[in-house]
Amino acid sequence: MKIKVLGSAAGGGFPQWNCACPNCSGLRSSTLKGRPRTQAQVAVSPSQSSWFLLNASPDLRQQILATPELAPSPSTSGSPVSSILLTSADVDCVMGLLHLREFQPLHIYSTLSVRRILTEENSLFRVLARSNPPARWDSLPLDRLFPLAPPSGPGKKDGFFCTAVSLMGSFPDYVGESLRRSLPPEEAVIGLQLLQKEKRLFYAPSLPGVGEDWQRFQTRPQDRAGNGPRSALWQQRSSSTPLPPWKNPPHAHPSEQYESGLK
Repeated sequence: MKIKVLGSAAGGGFPQWNCACPNCSGLRSSTLKGRPRTQAQVAVSPSQSSWFLLNASPDLRQQILATPELAPSPSTSGSPVSSILLTSADVDCVMGLLHLREFQPLHIYSTLSVRRILTEENSLFRVLARSNPPARWDSLPLDRLFPLAPPSGPGKKDGFFCTAVSLMGSFPDYVGESLRRSLPPEEAVIGLQLLQKEKRLFYAPSLPGVGEDWQRFQTRPQDRAGNGPRSALWQQRSSSTPLPPWKNPPHAHPSEQYESGLK
């Protein structure tokens, strides 16, 4: 599993365009030792030829252009970006989808609630249906091992898996009251645990500060990296943290859990 942090700033980036705080002002005047940062964005690759984006930040076009691994290959003329996993319908998590509208087949994963917000209530995102084939949406179940790339064969442990966990946040303010009342609140904001072989990554760019269920994915304080106390990014080579049970014991390899669920 290869991980690229494409951006690590909060909403608005750094410096923020309308902010005159000492940090933003100091960076503009070169009196602060630092460098500009784009908004939070992570890309993960389970192989050399395919990349998954964790959310789609408003700075996504700039971030992709600055990352050689995400450039189209001359041999295929297509982008290695194959899928996007959305953790919420927040503007900072979804606006970059509009940069990906250029007739590129896309696979988007989200909770059903986030999909409904973007496809039913917000007509702007219908532009994603213009590609041929149109963007494909799949719903992420909560607290269940989900295959993003199934194992290559029976007994193989090379699959790429995801577990979505509710962070008990809230839906964005722009969601209409009628639709909001029909949506399960636990689907508003999620964290993602990605697994491949013995490696794990937990990504939560927005921790609302309520609920503690997500903390079961933290094993060691030194595994943590992120943008302040309201975000979490953990990478582990191996872990004794139990996976959400399926039919196998909690410590079964994710590929074994997946195969057991097919039986």
